[in-house]
Amino acid sequence: MIRILSLSNRLLLIATISLYATIIFGLYAQVLLGGYQVLAALLLIFLWKNYGKKEKNMLIIYWGITLVYGILSIIGNFSMNGFWGILFWIIIPISIAVYFTYVLEIIKKSYGNIK
Repeated sequence: MIRILSLSNRLLLIATISLYATIIFGLYAQVLLGGYQVLAALLLIFLWKNYGKKEKNMLIIYWGITLVYGILSIIGNFSMNGFWGILFWIIIPISIAVYFTYVLEIIKKSYGNIK
């Protein structure tokens, strides 16, 4: 299961980054990628007891960052204009996605045989 999650995540991340050439399609792909990653992280919680301290801490960091970003995007007043819009709506989410990809690869490398 972890190998499939990792491969799908990697393909979605590559597609999202590639689609950023058009900006608007990149943003749509980013929503799809983010939804996939949240669902994948929820699935990883069911295997929590199998992970070591490092992997657990990495997942806790991911959830903390994701929840803070989600709350800020709901209550914040961030326009899509200028540097701050690009930072908040493009750079931060793709950075979170890259971090989750890293976490998922570490888990796959250590626990890839877990079903």
